[in-house]
Amino acid sequence: MSGSVSTRAQSAQLAAAGLREPRLHERVAVALACEVINGSLAPGDQFPSAEEIVERFAVSRTVARETVQTLSMVGLVRVHHGKRSDVRPSEEWNVLTPVVQEALRREDRLQPLWHDLYDFRLLIEPTAAAWMAERGADRELAQLSALATEMRVLTEDIANISRVLAADQAFHRLIAQASSNLVLAAVSRSFWEALSVVWLESHLGVEELHDVAEQHLLIAEAVVRRDAPAAAEAMESHLKAASTMDIGHFPTER
Repeated sequence: MSGSVSTRAQSAQLAAAGLREPRLHERVAVALACEVINGSLAPGDQFPSAEEIVERFAVSRTVARETVQTLSMVGLVRVHHGKRSDVRPSEEWNVLTPVVQEALRREDRLQPLWHDLYDFRLLIEPTAAAWMAERGADRELAQLSALATEMRVLTEDIANISRVLAADQAFHRLIAQASSNLVLAAVSRSFWEALSVVWLESHLGVEELHDVAEQHLLIAEAVVRRDAPAAAEAMESHLKAASTMDIGHFPTER
């Protein structure tokens, strides 16, 4: 899916992923974050005041203050009490937030983030799959198998892509949860919650969706057999293939 996805389609995707529509101050924050990301507002520049935001976007002063607060919380703006706020450099941005991810998506600059996300996932998810095979409860293994089967059924219709992505997330969340490692489970839970927006950027074709479903079946089968090495290998193979497919769909960056 590209930046031209219709509002209706985006709403359907958000609903499938269990997300709410962004509030007004979040929408204004994304619009201003785009200006930071594309360089219209450079690091060290003065950030628009609440009064300027009110005038420019025709919003209340409360919304304007909430906008600045949101951008401060995600690391794009530094607030100085009694003085003008200024723009912070990119290394201080919290990319694991919906506001920053949505702005990156609109500016066609998600590709570097995707590379880093898959590098991170390759570090932890093969091990998590192996741990689930070794430690997971029978009930959890059955749930994993059911999710993999659900994905394969859903991929028969490209219109189900948002539901496939939701099942995909549930599959990987379950593996982390069933790894019986509390830290990994907590990190994974926060990770997937933070990535709900960027995850919807996947835009695979019918054949690619079928490939993804088959990869999840192979992971589930290895876990259900309690074959830890095979589970780790299947997960690593899936993540490498998924990385190639996802990143290959990104537009050339500006």
